[in-house]
Amino acid sequence: NAVPGMLRTSVSHGGASIDTIEHLMSALHGRGISNLVIEVQGGEIPILDGSAEGWSFLFDAAGIEQQTAAQYCLRVLRKVEVSAGNGAYARLSPCAKGMELLYDLRYPHGMLGRQQRCMAINERSFLDEICRARTFGFYGDLDELRSMGLANGANLSNTVVFDSAGLMAGVSLRYADE
Repeated sequence: NAVPGMLRTSVSHGGASIDTIEHLMSALHGRGISNLVIEVQGGEIPILDGSAEGWSFLFDAAGIEQQTAAQYCLRVLRKVEVSAGNGAYARLSPCAKGMELLYDLRYPHGMLGRQQRCMAINERSFLDEICRARTFGFYGDLDELRSMGLANGANLSNTVVFDSAGLMAGVSLRYADE
């Protein structure tokens, strides 16, 4: 149900659509949750603290129940890779610890540049290394995003913001490579 969206992940079904689902979906996958009902008012998932941590906390507060019904899911049986024209790519491979992610991202911003990472994706790595990472963006894109009705809840507490000089004043990183 994914549909194209600039600088966001969007889904649509039966005429209804919802934007900016990436942190919610990250928390669902990272916590192994596949069966729940989510009700949303509006066209965008709330940003909370800008990461998947808030969603993970809310799942814990509500309680996560193991179910006995069969779970249908994708299983990575062989390497799957996507690439961009600038040499950037992401690759998923099966591994003993679940699923391994290898990515090589390239950004024109000097502080971000080229980023590479290889890690096993499982609940422990999600909680330790992924879940607190916030959305990042560029100050120069803010007006365009807001004109599209996006990033309305974004601020320097829930978004890692870069300007032309680097990390904006008032922003501190949760991880060295957040």
